[in-house]
Amino acid sequence: MAKSLIKKFKTAIIGLGAQALEDHLPAIKASQDVELVGIVEIDKQKIENFLKENKEIPIYLSFDDLIKKQKVDFVIICLPHYLHYEFTKKAILNKIHVLKEKPFAISLDQAKELRDLAKKNNVQIMVTMQRRFNPIYSTFFQLIYKIGKPFYIEAKYCFYTDKPHEGWRGKKELAGGGCLIDMGYHIIDLLISFNMVFWFTR
Repeated sequence: MAKSLIKKFKTAIIGLGAQALEDHLPAIKASQDVELVGIVEIDKQKIENFLKENKEIPIYLSFDDLIKKQKVDFVIICLPHYLHYEFTKKAILNKIHVLKEKPFAISLDQAKELRDLAKKNNVQIMVTMQRRFNPIYSTFFQLIYKIGKPFYIEAKYCFYTDKPHEGWRGKKELAGGGCLIDMGYHIIDLLISFNMVFWFTR
């Protein structure tokens, strides 16, 4: 069989949280265009659990080790908010494109710096905003032609947890803000995507 002439983009996942395991990893495995060349993780239990079904994928304890040993086209950053800036900046300075979980940054100053660095280094930063593709929300596009142009939208996003004050999400300095920069980020993105429909169909 002739060798495929289609180039596969080499990627690595930084952080083995729920988003990485439930969304990004299955998507990579299902794609013919992307090759997973490494995982960066420091939690021993997460590494052990991951290797039970993914023995062929190299694990690195630091981003520096990864980029020393692998040629990476883009990284997928799945980390707590307060760690985004450090790893995004390091990727940019190494000319590696970034696909990251929201938020873009946890402060306006960080956002401006990363934007300018990305432009200077010709690097793309892409933020995962997957809610707009969920059937619950995409149904809006089927209904809008029936209900007409809305003039008021009320939105509610529930995050189910028994102990909201625990972990990094419960600390403003680590989360980068409260509800708006966390789950509220998705509501804002949905409103933007809905507004685009009005713009192109009016």
